[in-house]
Amino acid sequence: MLICASNARPLLEPMITGRKRVGLSAIGQETVAFWLSKTAMTLQLSRPDLRPDLIPPGHYSALYARQRPLATSQVWIGACDHDNPPLNCPRP
Repeated sequence: MLICASNARPLLEPMITGRKRVGLSAIGQETVAFWLSKTAMTLQLSRPDLRPDLIPPGHYSALYARQRPLATSQVWIGACDHDNPPLNCPRP
């Protein structure tokens, strides 16, 4: 299966809107990781003045060529309920 950003939408939308809890299969994890990697790289390119060394230049071309998350990268996502934040999360 070709991973593309449009495949991530049905997985990400309920997580972002908080409509429901989403369990991700291995392919779902890879799809979300690809979308998040692509998005992080796009944001980095939009503000290179902040941390130009944050993402190594070769990662951009490798992600494009492979169309999959890089084997050397880790992508973490999480969520919290504002009424029940994690213990180490400062309260407003």
